[in-house]
Amino acid sequence: MPIWKTSAVWTWVVGLSLFCGTFLLFSRAIPHDFIDLDDGDYVTDNPTVQAGLTEPGLRWALTASVAANWHPLTLLSHMLDCEFFGANAHGHHATSVFLHALNAVLAFLVLRRLTGSLRLSAVSAALFAWHPLRAESVAWIAERKDVLSVGFGLLALWSYAVYAERRRAGTGRAGWYYALTLTWFLLGLLCKPMLVTLPFLLLLLDYWPLQRPGAGPGWLCLEKIPFLALSVGSSIVTYWVQKDAGAMGNTFTLQARLANAAFSVARYLGKFFWPFDLAVGYPFPDRWPPAGVFGATGLVLGITGLAVWQRRRQPWLFVGWFWFLGMLVPVLGLVQAGLQSTPTCRFWVCNWLCFGRQPNSFRRRPCGWPPRWLRSRWDVVWHEPGTSSASGKIQGPCMSIPSRSLRTIIWRAFISAPPSSMSNDLPRRQPSSVKRSS
Repeated sequence: MPIWKTSAVWTWVVGLSLFCGTFLLFSRAIPHDFIDLDDGDYVTDNPTVQAGLTEPGLRWALTASVAANWHPLTLLSHMLDCEFFGANAHGHHATSVFLHALNAVLAFLVLRRLTGSLRLSAVSAALFAWHPLRAESVAWIAERKDVLSVGFGLLALWSYAVYAERRRAGTGRAGWYYALTLTWFLLGLLCKPMLVTLPFLLLLLDYWPLQRPGAGPGWLCLEKIPFLALSVGSSIVTYWVQKDAGAMGNTFTLQARLANAAFSVARYLGKFFWPFDLAVGYPFPDRWPPAGVFGATGLVLGITGLAVWQRRRQPWLFVGWFWFLGMLVPVLGLVQAGLQSTPTCRFWVCNWLCFGRQPNSFRRRPCGWPPRWLRSRWDVVWHEPGTSSASGKIQGPCMSIPSRSLRTIIWRAFISAPPSSMSNDLPRRQPSSVKRSS
């Protein structure tokens, strides 16, 4: 067989193509400057971070709470950027774009390992990397934590897949890959606690595509205990840090938070298929319409019932849907933190379609998306000398990062949100260059 037809060669070709394509698509973020939304907390107004990698800075990063969060590895990443690039935002953006390009390759390798399908893994990884929902986390420097946590999470999934294969085959070093998975998971939590539900997601992978029920449910649950212990510890630290920073509260009743959770699931699902009018935050409304609450709840229950009913015939649907719900749990607002109805931790939660492995289960091709009839709409922001990933109207994957004053677009997106306790407070916090439209 010619060498160019071998699987290893095509894996390298696809991986390199994904890296270069992703870097080029998001390279439009590199010329941008810092913004006045959270970037000050992490970099521009943080003298310890701006000093670069120093011994006092390392000690500070391990104990500091920044923007009501504790994520020491994220702070070390920003310090490293300041060490090399100083206050030049272009270097910080380039780092985020580079890391996201690496994540695209990691997503492909993980899916390749889990499913064995080269083509579907390549298409799914491209969808993951090039979807408009990725833009905010990549081009907003304050969201570096998203990019880092996803990278370590993908490494944990890859190591776990190797561990499961070696344990099933009875070959050596399975324990080493288990320890490696636990290490990647810990590092991901130190970047952002969004990964706290990973132990339950690993159980889903045990069901499919790893198909490990033969190992026994007792053992499968037992081997997740160290992961669960790390998740519990991270959750406790996060709750304590956010409460100490005043981010926790009882502004909204339990009924309102449950209604918001149903709406959030439906909203995330809708943004995956129709990524228009995106914003850095969705303010909590004064009241959810009852018809909308029942509709969103019915949608969630309906898809859940379908996934359970088809779990044997279409296991990808079962695993994918519960993966989607599982990754949403930390950001559904059941435990109130802030005034947003739907936080924008989009990096993990909308990737459930990437697990479609069966021949007819997933046929979307990123090279032909968006379709021709949609491009005229998607070009709206492309032709504006515009914003960045954190803008209120992120459109296509390569159109998501235009180039006008980023802060102006961001605050306009907030101001245009429906009236609420959060949006009513915006005039006191917005930059003076932005005026509330009548």
